[in-house]
Amino acid sequence: MAILLLLAFATLFAILFRVFMLLSINFDCRSRNLKATTLLTILTFFFPIILGIIYAIIRHDAEPNTKVCMTCKTPIDGSGRICPKCQGTMFSTPLPENTTKLKKRGIAFFVIAVVCFVIGSVCTVGFQYNAVKAGVDFLERNTDKNALVDWIGDVIEDENADTTEDATSPDDSEETTDIGDILNNLKFYDRNGKAYKDAKDVPFYDRDGNIYNFITNEDLTTCFVAKADGKKYESDKCFVDKDGYFVYDEKGEITQADDIITYKDKDGNTYRPAAIATWNKNGEMIFGIN
Repeated sequence: MAILLLLAFATLFAILFRVFMLLSINFDCRSRNLKATTLLTILTFFFPIILGIIYAIIRHDAEPNTKVCMTCKTPIDGSGRICPKCQGTMFSTPLPENTTKLKKRGIAFFVIAVVCFVIGSVCTVGFQYNAVKAGVDFLERNTDKNALVDWIGDVIEDENADTTEDATSPDDSEETTDIGDILNNLKFYDRNGKAYKDAKDVPFYDRDGNIYNFITNEDLTTCFVAKADGKKYESDKCFVDKDGYFVYDEKGEITQADDIITYKDKDGNTYRPAAIATWNKNGEMIFGIN
C-alpha cells in the first residue's frame, strides 16, 4: 500500500511541477510582452527543466511582440531592426500595465514548482527504495533456499569432477577457483536430468513428447520454438506444470495467482512460467514448482 501511495504522490507532484513551471514562464513572458509566449508555455510542459534553463538565459534578450522607436515614437513589430519612418535604431519595449503583478505571480508559481519538484523527487526515491525492498522480500519469501543451495552444490560438484577427469594433467589435484573457469564449466539440466553447456540448449518436453526451446529474437523479445516444425509460441503463454512438462496456454485459461509467481487454471492446477523453469541433475525443478 505504501508503495502505491508513494507512486501516486510522485506522479501527482511531477504533474504539478510541470503545470506550475508552465504558469511561471507564461506569466513572466507576458510581463515582458514576449512574442514566443505561447510556444515557450507549451514546450515547458513537456520539457520543464530544459526550458526553464533556456528561458533563464534568453529572457532578457528575447524578442518582444512590439517595440517603439525612441526617436519618433513609432510602434513597429518586435522583429524590426530599423524604424521605417525615421530610420532610427533605438527602441523601447512597451510593457503591459500589470507588469509588476504578472512578475510577482510568475515568481510565486516558480517557487511552488520548485517545492513540487522536491516533494516529487523525495516520493520517487522512496518509491524506488520500497519497490526494491519489496522485491527482495518477495524473493526471500518465495525462493526455495534449500533447492537453491542444492543446485549450487551440484554445480560445484560437477565443476570439481570435470577438473579431475584427466589423470595425466599435472593440475589434477588442484581445484579450479577462477570464476571464469567455474562459469565455463557451469551446466544446465532439463527435466530428465540431462546436462547442457548453455541454457538456451535446454529442451522443454510436453506430455506428447514434443520438444521446445527457449530463444531470444533479434528484437530482444522471447519465445519458445517447437523443434518439429519451428513454430513459435509467445513466452508469456508458455508454462510448465507441477511435473515439469511444457504447456502452451493458447486460450488464456491460466491466470496469475495471489503470490504473483504461481499461475493456476480453472481446475486449480498449478503452473509456473516456462521462461524461469530450471532443473538440477536429478531432474528436480529448482526455480519452478517444488
